[in-house]
Amino acid sequence: MRILKENQTFNVDVNRRHRGVELYAHCTVQTDYKVKGDGVLWAMQAPAVIQSHYSEADILKSDRLKATPPIKDGDHVIINDGEHIVHVLGNYSNCVIFEPVDGVFDEKLLSRWA
Repeated sequence: MRILKENQTFNVDVNRRHRGVELYAHCTVQTDYKVKGDGVLWAMQAPAVIQSHYSEADILKSDRLKATPPIKDGDHVIINDGEHIVHVLGNYSNCVIFEPVDGVFDEKLLSRWA
C-alpha cells in the first residue's frame, strides 16, 4: 500500500494511450473538493510544462516518477494516516477521489458532473 503526501507528485493511470504507449497523469493530493472545509481528499492533475532548461530538481522528480508505478482505480493508499480507496474519474483536472475506508463518503462525488 502506497503512502501519499500532499504536495508530492505521483502518477495515476487514467486509461490514456498515445500510439500504443500508456500515458499517466501527474497529480497531487488536494483537500476540500466541492466546498472549503468539506475535508474530501482528491487528486488534481498537474499541467504539462515545457521548459528551456530543466533544473536538477526537475530531473530528479522526473526520474522518480518514471521509476514509480502508477496508482490505479481500486488501489488502497494511505493519506494523512488514513486508508483510502482510489476512484479514478478519468483524464480530467480532478481525476481522482479518495474514499476513506472507515468513514462517511458521499457516492455522488464519484460522478464527474455531480
